[in-house]
Amino acid sequence: MPAQATTVTVFPTPSDHLATPQTQITIRGLPSSLVDHIDVDVSALGVGDSLKLGDIAAPEGLELTGDPDLVLADIARIDPQEVADAFPDIPIVGFTNHTDTSGLRRAHAAGFDQVVAKSALFERAHELIGGLLASVE
Repeated sequence: MPAQATTVTVFPTPSDHLATPQTQITIRGLPSSLVDHIDVDVSALGVGDSLKLGDIAAPEGLELTGDPDLVLADIARIDPQEVADAFPDIPIVGFTNHTDTSGLRRAHAAGFDQVVAKSALFERAHELIGGLLASVE
């Protein structure tokens, strides 16, 4: 889930800048509660301040968590290689529209554990995700 800094204030000197080493947040919730991004207000931060996961308010119906047990990635909205690089030891399920053959191939090439059409994900979610989570436990 992308975390976006909003309401950024201008720091006192041109040499000051906003460092964002963590731009992804892992969330937990029902599919109906999922959002495209989470806005993070950094206007109150001063030079040298930091923002921790516990400081961020989760949208209604979602929980912010640490490292995930499984990554579920919409291939049409992300770069599969970036996801694979960010979560090297975590099972990844990629999905996209069945006509996005290029995206499906990129996810396979990136090393996703499962790559399926969006319709198959909804039809076989329990089987696909359950099998991968069982291998983690």
